[in-house]
Amino acid sequence: METSSRAAMLDLRRLLDVLHGDPAAEDSQPGLDNLPELLETLRAVGLRARVTVHGVPSRLPESLDIAAYRVVQEMLTNALRHGAGGVAEVELRHDRAGLTLTASNPLATRTRARPDSPHRGLQGIRSRVTMFAGSTSYGPAPDGSAWITTVTFPLDSS
Repeated sequence: METSSRAAMLDLRRLLDVLHGDPAAEDSQPGLDNLPELLETLRAVGLRARVTVHGVPSRLPESLDIAAYRVVQEMLTNALRHGAGGVAEVELRHDRAGLTLTASNPLATRTRARPDSPHRGLQGIRSRVTMFAGSTSYGPAPDGSAWITTVTFPLDSS
């Protein structure tokens, strides 16, 4: 929770700096180019994760790049907290219409037994994606073996 709050405050500060014409380089936010560092950090605390990229990445608006990174960060944090170990798989799919991020991880038995969980991490993901008119879906795989979260950020093709 503290990490999410800190990230939200940094996002807000960055937005205010941009609005006031004073972007601060030392406070720059990580984007998708920083995923290798994120994966290394998560490996150090016990989560094995793999990222696969499909399509040709296009230059994203900075705010979208930051939001996409934060979504992947939350997906992997959820896998660490609620998953059953194994390997968390993240797929980035780039195409003209948008960017789709999908994460899947083995589902822990205890997760299946807690349908009343508040899903705060998922709410945070949904909020970030909604700011960009995107869509979010999540839930167990049909066979119940994995948790899958998918978000799509539409891109303006004009």
